[in-house]
Amino acid sequence: MNTALALTFAALSVTPERPDSTAAADDTKEMISKGLDWLAKQQAADGSWSGNNGIFPAAITALAGTALLMEGSTLGEGKYAGHIRKAVGWFIKNARPSGLLVPAGNSVENGRYMVSHGYALIFLGCAYGEEDDGPCREELGKVLQKAIAFTADAQTERGGWGFLMAAEGSGIDETHATAVVLQGLLAARASGLPVSKTILDKAQQYFDTATRPDGGVVPTLASGPEGSSEAMITAEAAVCALRSRPSSARLVRWVVFAARSRDPDLKRNQGTNVILQHFNFARVAYALGNEGHRLLDPEVKESDLVMWDVYRKALYRNLKNAQRPDGSWPDPVIGPTYFASLGLIILQLDKGYLPFFSR
Repeated sequence: MNTALALTFAALSVTPERPDSTAAADDTKEMISKGLDWLAKQQAADGSWSGNNGIFPAAITALAGTALLMEGSTLGEGKYAGHIRKAVGWFIKNARPSGLLVPAGNSVENGRYMVSHGYALIFLGCAYGEEDDGPCREELGKVLQKAIAFTADAQTERGGWGFLMAAEGSGIDETHATAVVLQGLLAARASGLPVSKTILDKAQQYFDTATRPDGGVVPTLASGPEGSSEAMITAEAAVCALRSRPSSARLVRWVVFAARSRDPDLKRNQGTNVILQHFNFARVAYALGNEGHRLLDPEVKESDLVMWDVYRKALYRNLKNAQRPDGSWPDPVIGPTYFASLGLIILQLDKGYLPFFSR
């Protein structure tokens, strides 16, 4: 990596001082406040959230809890501290002896438990990192250590993860699952927990191998690096890259491909696929800011240039137009709690409260 790119990565990896709660732009404060209040009210008595017909409770509890952490609340203090404690308690109670963070019983989620396990690692890792020393932190730390060990055992020979652990899924891996699980491990590491560098390096190599000549990332390596590139998965690869500094050349190609290929329409596919695409691309754009992309790639075409303020303005306008009066967003496929959780994480990136989600 040349000196200019090394300096760019260093600048992107600096965690800013924690701002106060007025960091969000005035035109988004009401949208965020309504959304968070609505989301908090959807929490079940046992501390969980779920989608339509009770699907994906672990994944959606993790995403909703992360959205509340983004507000600035922690396990110990803040407007949503009680909700966060209940969510963490639900994971601690339901964590399996193996270390898997997905409860038994939900057939839909247990058919692809590694993705939900990854989201749970992100939430619990962030919650652990924000908690002061105490019994809750100690108990959560033990759960996370077992979850990290389970994740290591679940990795495939190619360095990725599938919807199931390698031994149960015939060694099949998926790039989406790999991206979510890798982010979970990176969040755990950022909170101070030990994570094997070998495991992380193998996962990053997985994305390098899964990159096609057009710069996009394919859905799986189980049948070789073939198939069509996908914008959402490519954005996920870039998110992982910005958290762990892989090959600069790969990152440049991923950013450009994801920028060219993303779907701007939040209403397409009932919003479910598109909001996940924006969830990942927004984090890339936020990490790059307004100058990072140009510094990373001085030759980038003006039409391909990613600038946070430009992208943010258009996306926030679309989110505002799609929000219901009660503070929710419609999503008839997975459910409004899912859409709201992802949307609220995006809307609160500028607050910079969680180190894992900050620049």
